[in-house]
Amino acid sequence: MIGSKIKTRNMQVSLFQSKLFLAVETFYLIVFPLLLIYRKPELIHWRLPVMLAGLIYAFLVMKTNKLSLRKIGLSKTNFLPAVKNLILPTLIGITSLLVGKFFDSSIWYIKAVVDEVSGKPIFFVLFIYAVISAPLQELIFRGFYLSRLELVSRNKTFLIWYSAIVFAIIHLPLGNWRITIASLLMSLVYAGNFLKYQNASAISISHAILGGLMIYLMI
Repeated sequence: MIGSKIKTRNMQVSLFQSKLFLAVETFYLIVFPLLLIYRKPELIHWRLPVMLAGLIYAFLVMKTNKLSLRKIGLSKTNFLPAVKNLILPTLIGITSLLVGKFFDSSIWYIKAVVDEVSGKPIFFVLFIYAVISAPLQELIFRGFYLSRLELVSRNKTFLIWYSAIVFAIIHLPLGNWRITIASLLMSLVYAGNFLKYQNASAISISHAILGGLMIYLMI
């Protein structure tokens, strides 16, 4: 019985180490949902509940592969060094958002987001984004996903670019190519930071600042 359990677990672990399985997983978890959104754009308003549901899958992968909370960045280790490393990129991001808004008032406009927050107090919207949305995105796409990709490859370039491209792609349904590019660039920075410092909290702060400012500017 014990031998059978060990064999089953080894098979599960080897499955997540397969590049073919990663491709299939990417299709069903990323590409397929995006295709649904393109067919039914109203589904985009369910993105937060979908991310929360994604935590169930993340938990199963973590349990199968014995990924600790520290491994996905939920620790106090290297918090200050990670924050210091992100100061310059965050300031560049803030400047880019403000300059872009100055020259084109609609540059960061996203209809779906504006519709969602319409009629709601701006501080409430920013609070929810800062304490739920941004940390949840970082927990899934940096903390969990980078750790999950390491099961397939230890190549740093692959880890950074694959995760960054996936993160950029999920922003396509928002209908603003500038935000998609900005998401790609910041994701490259965040992925590099996470691999170096293994701290999701520091990245969440930067993400909350930039995303919150973008929401504020668009409404």
